[in-house]
Amino acid sequence: MKFVKWLGIARAKFYEWRRRYGKLNEHNGKTPRDHWIEPWERQAIVDYFDTHPLEGYRRLTFMMLDDDVVAVSPATAYRVLRAAGRLDRHRPKPSKKGTGVARVGRRGSARRRRSRRWRRRSARGRRWFAKDWRAGL
Repeated sequence: MKFVKWLGIARAKFYEWRRRYGKLNEHNGKTPRDHWIEPWERQAIVDYFDTHPLEGYRRLTFMMLDDDVVAVSPATAYRVLRAAGRLDRHRPKPSKKGTGVARVGRRGSARRRRSRRWRRRSARGRRWFAKDWRAGL
């Protein structure tokens, strides 16, 4: 244990290093899981979608199950088709974010407009209240 003190590390860290000695450095990496789909399954989903382009991803999933193509969940089919760029049917316009804003016909900020409206209403209300109050005397 003099060595651990000399290194200036905790004993737990030393024993962790000792346990991992000689192994690949995979303590922080992704380890393959049984439920991950394989590349051929991804390709099968995309190919099946290309042959049935009018079907949605949920219906497509159950059609693939019936035809014994691939057994995946609708969420997985959606993620695969989204990553392949197959779900962008309506082709949205490119974003204009960051290009500046052209304000036409706007007078002041929304906050100022709201406060002006409130002042008008409250002034009107006081006037009506004053009339009613004077009428009661």
